[in-house]
Amino acid sequence: MRPGSAWKPVSRYDLKTVKLKEEYDIAAKNRKTKVLTEKDLLKIEIAKEIGIWDQVQNEGWESLSNAVCGKVGGLMSKRLRNGSKS
Repeated sequence: MRPGSAWKPVSRYDLKTVKLKEEYDIAAKNRKTKVLTEKDLLKIEIAKEIGIWDQVQNEGWESLSNAVCGKVGGLMSKRLRNGSKS
């Protein structure tokens, strides 16, 4: 995507993608923002589902334990493999 161009959702969860991107932008106000990939959006969605999103917003991804990171990664892997929300 070119700098300055409008962001357009590319995943099959278009409405959810837009909402997640807006929330991520709010959380990353003081941090350098990056272009979110579909995997980034999936990671955010899973973080919300397992209840760690508030911690990520306040302290960042690096504040998570190895066990929690493994859980997020495992769920991401499962969903990407199955192509569905399990």
